[in-house]
Amino acid sequence: MATRKSSKSQTFEKQMEDLQTIVNNLEQGNVPLEESINQFKDGMKLVNSLQKQLSGAEKTLAKVIDEQGQEKEIAQDDQTSFGKFNGSKDTTDANMSDLF
Repeated sequence: MATRKSSKSQTFEKQMEDLQTIVNNLEQGNVPLEESINQFKDGMKLVNSLQKQLSGAEKTLAKVIDEQGQEKEIAQDDQTSFGKFNGSKDTTDANMSDLF
């Protein structure tokens, strides 16, 4: 597998694509053991990076701008449902990581 750029310099979508490639390679089982271990390590780094990005996005989405233009946290009681995700999960009751 080609050497990757730091996950911090790649877009979220590119990191997801790279992770999917790694998963596909490992699922096929036709990669030598040492390369499988290296790909697994790379995949775990990507997972950690993606989780951090999702957590940051979740925190950003959990803020609103008040009338004076100041950011404030949304109280749990103030959150509204923005519809269902994956057909059954209410976005107010799920963490971002649970949605994917």
